[in-house]
Amino acid sequence: MEKQEALIINPYTYITLVGGNYLLYNTINGEYIRGNNLNISKILKRLLFTNSQWMYHVPTEDKDTDLSNFILEIKEKNIGDYIKNDNKQGAIQFYPIKNIQHDIKRYKGYSEYKSGDNVAKYIHELSIYINSQCTQKCQSCGQNYKQYTFCRKEKDNINIDLKALSSFIGRTALPSLYRINILGGNIWNYPQLEKLQQELSTLNVDIYYHTYISNFNLKQIDLNSFKHIVVLVNIAEYKETYNEAFHAIENIEYNFFITNETELNMVHSLIKKHQLIHYQIRPVYNKRNYEFFKEFVFINEEDIFERTHTFQDIFRNDTLNCNYFGKMTVFANGDVFADVNKKAIGDIYHNSISELIWKELETGQSWFRTRKRQKPCNKCIFREFCPPTSNIEVALRKNDLCYKLME
Repeated sequence: MEKQEALIINPYTYITLVGGNYLLYNTINGEYIRGNNLNISKILKRLLFTNSQWMYHVPTEDKDTDLSNFILEIKEKNIGDYIKNDNKQGAIQFYPIKNIQHDIKRYKGYSEYKSGDNVAKYIHELSIYINSQCTQKCQSCGQNYKQYTFCRKEKDNINIDLKALSSFIGRTALPSLYRINILGGNIWNYPQLEKLQQELSTLNVDIYYHTYISNFNLKQIDLNSFKHIVVLVNIAEYKETYNEAFHAIENIEYNFFITNETELNMVHSLIKKHQLIHYQIRPVYNKRNYEFFKEFVFINEEDIFERTHTFQDIFRNDTLNCNYFGKMTVFANGDVFADVNKKAIGDIYHNSISELIWKELETGQSWFRTRKRQKPCNKCIFREFCPPTSNIEVALRKNDLCYKLME
């Protein structure tokens, strides 16, 4: 009896097919194979889209040099195997099934999920602008907040209605909420800051108070009252007087915003000089520094696969955008946003937080803004492995912040 020859793909291998391009990725050791071959692509399609049990019996006419080399590579990288046996059915392989708990499809048609704890568990971070007043005249004001968590001011001095805010947050239990960002304006000028602290202290949540560096004076602040302070520093407007605001203290984090390499080097010098403990360096697009982004922000294939991606990582990127998912922003006037670069989805005066969560889950465009829904990334085999799109891509009006990976 002639033995059957079969190509087997291991169950911990993830396969992506886009056009004639293919990618097989070992989620255990991080090894992968990518290529463009019509015969191999057809075989992989049969494995993916038929009840193949991840095994393909190889007809004699399908065997060629390319397939033989492919088989050698999958065996070498522990992505699959090539077997000969007397059993036509062969070994049974089970491919992992995506089971993302945040997938809205499973809830459509069930009206009870629209209220209360059923959807409230999906919010995990709130950013709240408690006022819009600030006496500083920063050139970046009105721009940085569209790319990162950053302060902003308006012409009118607006203080958020604390009673309405407390009702908005406290009306529904938020079991997954772990972080609240407090921003302004100048937060130290908010007339009810102490009362706000008292209100928020009842929540089992980390509160981060964000202040621009020129508004930050440690001598005027009771540091014991603030577990986390984030000091925002726009290096393009750095002044020597800012040195007084740098402190190597455990509960103070510095966020440096840079636009070029000179500013990057300056930040490294400041960190070393002041021996800062916690800090972040964030590149900001200012419409004049595209080349800086190409050199320091754009990624390549090596960057993408410098770490091992699990099935959970891949399925998450395929389903939702973790840069946006579960996050909302409240402006001082009460407007609520799932993405500050889009229209408000409601406000704290007329909507509950559960209503707005459900609205974004069902009809929103931010929480589920995955690369497979964005051009040109939807045509790329790396789309489930790249970092999800962010407000940086929005600022640049370019989704593919990478070197042409498919070339």
